[in-house]
Amino acid sequence: MTSRAYCAVYDFELMPYALGDVLTWNVQTAIRCQGLGRSRVDAYICMDERHPASVYQKNLVTAENHDLFFNELSGAFGTHPMPGNLFIFRRREEMLDALREAARDDVPNREALVDYERALEKRADEDAVIEYFTGYIHSHERINAFAAKHGRIPLLRPSLGCEPDVSGLLGTRFANKRVVVAHVRLRRLDGGYGGEHTYARDSDYLEWYEFLKDAERKYPDVQFVVVGRLQEKPLELLKLPNVTRLRVLGLGLGHELSLILRCDLFLGTS
Repeated sequence: MTSRAYCAVYDFELMPYALGDVLTWNVQTAIRCQGLGRSRVDAYICMDERHPASVYQKNLVTAENHDLFFNELSGAFGTHPMPGNLFIFRRREEMLDALREAARDDVPNREALVDYERALEKRADEDAVIEYFTGYIHSHERINAFAAKHGRIPLLRPSLGCEPDVSGLLGTRFANKRVVVAHVRLRRLDGGYGGEHTYARDSDYLEWYEFLKDAERKYPDVQFVVVGRLQEKPLELLKLPNVTRLRVLGLGLGHELSLILRCDLFLGTS
């Protein structure tokens, strides 16, 4: 492998503030990097307040609140399978200058830059933005082809800097427990966060509540850790003695993603 980095772009005017999309982007760019025979991905992230949101979130993310959305999401970038440098730009012009310098005498990075610049030129065209998003994130064809060829895909890593805290929890607070991480998705409880079109993906709260109560009686050695935004979690669920959450301990998304990689079982929504 060459020591040169593959330069990958995540511009929030073209791509959404969405956990699943960032994690998929991590894997997609790692696959591109390995295909080029390179060992690391340098991530170029653009969060320009003049262009705060994509077509997917233009009625939700604004110049005033985009920092909050990025703060909640930033730990996901730290799980990249092939981490290199992480650059965060508040001005797109500065990021383009840096990308052009990185692409000098580098054909693969120049091709990625040209593709990005072409998407910027067409960003008023919703179909063009969706095509760019699909090519770099949404379509899993490249992931499936890589898995078919190699029998594996690049795996996410613990988020940068979070593993010591997670190891400490497993060795102390969760010692002698089987840890089950659960994502109880109840977006409709946090109406101000948007995403009404995704409510169909929500969990059935009563099913979860009864399951967790029953599990407390049958499996007292199991500790459930619910992940995700606290605003989506009913207090009745959080008060169950076999249920805890990391965010009230001052920990964040990066810690939750890291714990998922270390737990005994992960339960997601339907």
